[in-house]
Amino acid sequence: MTLIDWIALGVMLLGVILLIVEVYAPGFGLPGLAGLLFCAAGIAMFADTWGQAAAAFTIIAVIVAAAFGFTLYSASKGRLSRSKLILNDAVTEKAGYADFDALGDWVGKQGVAISPLRPAGVVEIEGKRLDVVTRGEFLTEGESVRIAQVQGRQIIVCRI
Repeated sequence: MTLIDWIALGVMLLGVILLIVEVYAPGFGLPGLAGLLFCAAGIAMFADTWGQAAAAFTIIAVIVAAAFGFTLYSASKGRLSRSKLILNDAVTEKAGYADFDALGDWVGKQGVAISPLRPAGVVEIEGKRLDVVTRGEFLTEGESVRIAQVQGRQIIVCRI
């Protein structure tokens, strides 16, 4: 092997190392992008002609597209869909999730604080436990409260 082949091999190896770093390191993709560029540069350096480089890139693109397609299929219907990586449970109110629009219907309802509100805590209204906040006041456990306002996911209560 010539010196340029060793350099090309080193560039490709650096690209693979950067891709591995991208998998394990938190960030926004800079090592992955650099790894892809280094791998592409290594392939281009190994090729004797531009045609060989284009053929190598095409083969790699087909392999990556096939792997991506297989992963998508497997995530929806294959073995991967039965793994713990894919959430198959429905996010419903029966499962304990509340809809943003449904929270607005709670305004004006009354209940009892089942934990101290300092200023956040838990109240029980119509048999349901809700995480709530006050407007800065501290309420003791057992006090009666009323839902005054709902802002997004935040339920604001006040003392009755």
